Amino acid sequence: MLFRVLGRLEAHDGTRAHHLGAPMQRALLAHLLLTAGRPLPVGELVDRLWDGAAPARAVGTLHVHVLRLRRALAATGCAARVETGPRTYRLDLGADAVDAEDFRRTLDAATAATDPAAELAALDAALDLWRGDVLAGVPGDWPRYREVRALTELRATARERRAEANLAARRFGVAVEELRGLVAEHPDREHLRHLLVLALHRAGRRAEALAAYDAAYRFAADHLGLEPGAELRRLQRMVLHGEEPPRPGPRATGPCALPARRGRLVGRDEPLADLAAALRAGTSTCVVTGMPGVGKSALALWLAHALRDDFPDGQLHAGLDGGRADPSAVLDRFLRLLGVPDDLVPPGLEARAELFRARTTDRALLVVLDDAADAAGVRALLPGDGRSAVIVTSRNPLAALDGAVRRRVDVLGEPDSVALLADLAGAARVAREPAAARLVAERCGHLPLALRVAGALLAAHPDRSVGALADLLADERTRLDRLTCEDLSVRARFDRAGEALGEVERHALRVLGAAPAGEITAASTAALLGAAPERGRAVVAALADAHLITEASGGYRMPRLIRLYAAHRQRSAASTGRAAG
Repeated sequence: MLFRVLGRLEAHDGTRAHHLGAPMQRALLAHLLLTAGRPLPVGELVDRLWDGAAPARAVGTLHVHVLRLRRALAATGCAARVETGPRTYRLDLGADAVDAEDFRRTLDAATAATDPAAELAALDAALDLWRGDVLAGVPGDWPRYREVRALTELRATARERRAEANLAARRFGVAVEELRGLVAEHPDREHLRHLLVLALHRAGRRAEALAAYDAAYRFAADHLGLEPGAELRRLQRMVLHGEEPPRPGPRATGPCALPARRGRLVGRDEPLADLAAALRAGTSTCVVTGMPGVGKSALALWLAHALRDDFPDGQLHAGLDGGRADPSAVLDRFLRLLGVPDDLVPPGLEARAELFRARTTDRALLVVLDDAADAAGVRALLPGDGRSAVIVTSRNPLAALDGAVRRRVDVLGEPDSVALLADLAGAARVAREPAAARLVAERCGHLPLALRVAGALLAAHPDRSVGALADLLADERTRLDRLTCEDLSVRARFDRAGEALGEVERHALRVLGAAPAGEITAASTAALLGAAPERGRAVVAALADAHLITEASGGYRMPRLIRLYAAHRQRSAASTGRAAG
């Protein structure tokens, strides 16, 4: 039996399609097929089937639907079986197959093909398996799920590869038709627009090529606040002057080691546009700063993905873990990604840094260095002179990095905070309780990390209302304990920021957090510490550089979640002191 999810849900035995039960059984089967081989927790299945709005007896109802699905599958004579585990369900396909896996295998064959005609044939075969959108006609918000988004992205990538292969085969009309559809579906992908202009130009359709460029320019300006990238602008000039365009083929093969983007980037359009414009204008280093948990890494990652076509020699990424990462080990990985054989990677930081600079001179490479502690930890990882650029995130301003453009990001406003919560917990769920959603956002301090935790908690508990979560976060003494979900923890992120401070600054943070809320000045800090005024100025400057206090009229203030954290640390320190006494 072949189960089809790339279009309408079907079970086909080669002769006919079989009935798969009522809509709820079909939706249940769809989720089990998408995750075939992985046990699905009952809570996750409940959330998926009722889209975060499960009835009171949803678990019992789920058991009934599983029983009915088992009967429907048995009636088809297929080998697939629904297995029960400890509060989980899993689909064992047995000898049956899923068209999504056939699609992936055929794509792998296209990648392995050494003959262009064989590659094109494999791409055609892979894309012929699609009969529409994933699980068309089955009730459910399918684009919400990671598995569906991954399949949709693979399909778009395969279509792009097929367009490039048709360009290489001089089948310009076929390529244009494919690319027009792709641009309509993915208007933000500049490489697709580049290929469309190129295909039209090579087909001798100059006016249409220029119109396609104009559409790309308008989209970039209206939606991103940017100009098109350098490669697309260069191609437009070639079309205007009637010059022979570059030989068609796949884009540059430099390594892309960027982590995948997750979800949507909310509330960061302005810094994204500003930093992209700076890097495209020739700035070699951008530093993104802000308080712990404000979303510096997410902004840097979206920026790097937006600029991939501007840096065709590759994109590298390293998490520096607040200065804990070994720069020599980072360079070892970078050099291997750039094709340096293992036996030619030299030992020692200085030798590796020198080879890295030599290998990257005159190349257009983009390097993302996430969570740097200081300028010294960044310098050894900078590429050589040329067209390369670096994006650094840090809680500190890295003032000693010469020529860097710096951009501070702050917490979100209320509308963006609620929008982020809706993205994570479900738009319908948040829309039902708008006042409670605003209260959750406020109690999260509008901090993106805290909102991510709140969204994850709601997703993990589909029966919990948004109002119930707001109530759970009402007690300030326990709020940071509540803002934890698996590996997401606001307190842990603040702990790491505190560990990077000196002992005097850590003590000052605790004292300021325990003091009545109000304006923080160098004089008031010195008074609380019983220190000289110059010591107060130095401490306030260090806390401001670490973005643990923020500028206010005439002084500084401490963000609410940071204050709760600092007050908790002060209570813990006092308790430890009393116990020791």
